[in-house]
Order: sequence, then structure tokens, then C-alpha cells
Amino acid sequence: MKPAISILLLCTAARMICQRADARIVTLLLVGTNQTATLILQENEGARLAMGYDAYAHEFNGPTDQVGSLQILKDGARFALPWYWYDWASRTTPFAIAGPAVITLNSGVTNRSGTQGVFLSFEVLPENYDVSKSITLAPGSGGASIALENSTNLINWATATNGVYTNVPSATFFRVKAERLP
Repeated sequence: MKPAISILLLCTAARMICQRADARIVTLLLVGTNQTATLILQENEGARLAMGYDAYAHEFNGPTDQVGSLQILKDGARFALPWYWYDWASRTTPFAIAGPAVITLNSGVTNRSGTQGVFLSFEVLPENYDVSKSITLAPGSGGASIALENSTNLINWATATNGVYTNVPSATFFRVKAERLP
């Protein structure tokens, strides 16, 4: 194998491993009657259903009560999924969704006990870095103006200097401002 291809494969594998390290598992668990649990996905996150199970639904043949249900709110549209769609024993239907979104699990039923819980586990992943929010400088003409700025109110920004900031009188926010030069 050529060295360039080997290096490319190694870098790709390293990136995938590092990206997975940022993932986290979030479990929504309900054991009472008419409860809700919510997972809020930010704009830079996505979630993949790992597993779910509703113990109440399996204790009855064809339950007549409203058992647990999953609702997803995305871009103003609401999607309701019945328990058998996310239930592991019913062969969970895998799905993934990108944020921003709100995922809500409802316990339903009027007589769910502590031994008849319902849960969903999601793998929450950060989205890839948006390259449109960066500047890459290639050799040759052109360049960029890079400045560190700070603010105490996130509205008014002033030029800051690199260094150590201690004992500041109020909360201070920092950003890096980059402008491409011709």
C-alpha cells in the first residue's frame, strides 16, 4: 500500500475514534403513571436510538390502556411513535435525528407500577465541525486577519490580548474573530 493512502486511512480511523469519544448515552426512564422525560438536542447534536423497552406493554396481551409513547418535535412538526415502534422486544426500529429537536417519552397508562417501567436509550453525537466557520490559509497570496475579542454582555466586543485573565470583575466571554483578506 502506498504511504499516502496508509496515512489517509490512519487519519480517518483516528478521527472516527476521537469522534466516538465525544458521544454520550442518555437514558429516559419512567416508572410512574402519566410521567414525561425529555431529551433536548442542540443544533450541533444528533441522536440515534440505541434501545427501548416498555415492561407494561409486555404484561398484557394487546393492552387497551395507552402505554408509553415517544414524541419528536423537529422544525415545528410533531411525530408520535407508538410503543411497539421503539420497543426492543418488538424489534426496535432504529432511527436517528439531527438537532435541534425535542424527544419526549410519555409513560401513559393509569396504573403503571414501579416494576413496569419504560425506557429509551439514545446515543447523542456531536455533529461534524462546520468548515464554513473556519479559515484555512494556503501558501501564496491572500491571508486573514485574526483577532481575539472579549465581552461582558455578548453584545459589545473589544479587542483582547492573549494571556492569563484572573480576578475579573464580571463574567467575561471570549471569541476569535477571523476575516479573510484578499
